[in-house]
Amino acid sequence: MQDVHVISFGYLHGDAPDDAHLVADLRDHFLNPAPHLPNLVFPDARVREHVLATPGVSALAEALVAAAEALVAGPGTEDVVLAVGCSGGEHRAPTVARDVAERLRGRGHTVDLAHRELRGHADHGQDRGEGRPARPV
Repeated sequence: MQDVHVISFGYLHGDAPDDAHLVADLRDHFLNPAPHLPNLVFPDARVREHVLATPGVSALAEALVAAAEALVAGPGTEDVVLAVGCSGGEHRAPTVARDVAERLRGRGHTVDLAHRELRGHADHGQDRGEGRPARPV
């Protein structure tokens, strides 16, 4: 079974990764976290809770899981790369990317999770579920 690589990124810092098979652009459909969360970024629990409580986010995460699983089930042998982007890559994208990764792991998939704009974050460059290094972003 192919691995799934989930990458969060911010469009203000560059385009989606070239090797992404699926790209979810959160900018126009899901607003930045509320002003009552200034200077907070993922993985702060308040940011995660706010983003995950946004109407439509859970349904989108589940749809991304289904799409990734459809690609994994196909006859190809290449790993699946799923990129999730927002404006700065510090709130919406990493929260949704982590949620998708956790859902996929819960279904038995091997998942690498990386946050391109959060290089110092614990999720960057490691697969929390399997302990293997993530692909370079």
